[in-house]
Amino acid sequence: MTINHTIRVLKISRELAKSYPCDMELLENAIFLHNIGAADSVKNATDPFKMSAAIAKRHMMKIGYPMQKIELVLNIMDSLEMDARPERIESKILHDAYYLDLLSKEGSIELVMYLALLRKTPQDPFIVFKDLIAMFPRYLLLPESEKIGSESVKALDAFINR
Repeated sequence: MTINHTIRVLKISRELAKSYPCDMELLENAIFLHNIGAADSVKNATDPFKMSAAIAKRHMMKIGYPMQKIELVLNIMDSLEMDARPERIESKILHDAYYLDLLSKEGSIELVMYLALLRKTPQDPFIVFKDLIAMFPRYLLLPESEKIGSESVKALDAFINR
């Protein structure tokens, strides 16, 4: 994924956050750091979320960010597993913004490219992508996200099946 993905996740998160009281400092730090290890994870065939968390922790410690806040940021970042069921609202917002971006036109293109880079499946990345798109809305946590997600899936389905 790219810096553009991070910027889109930030925009979606800010929009979702308008409906909930949340700590924007922690949320935005988690957003900016959630993908910091993605390139290394492809290179080293490791989990991108774990790689990003390890790198993020090192960087936050290096700049003297308070340990209590580091743990909270890492906890928020930990919400990105598809089937995560986090309690913190910041985690729910990041989780949904991440998957809503992957359902966007730009995000879905990046996802197909990322799947092709991983080469972890014998299937065509486009087939895997179609299966993922069908699954994503089931994993959204916030009511606003479910509405946006179902609209995105309809648009992507229409595009794919034409």
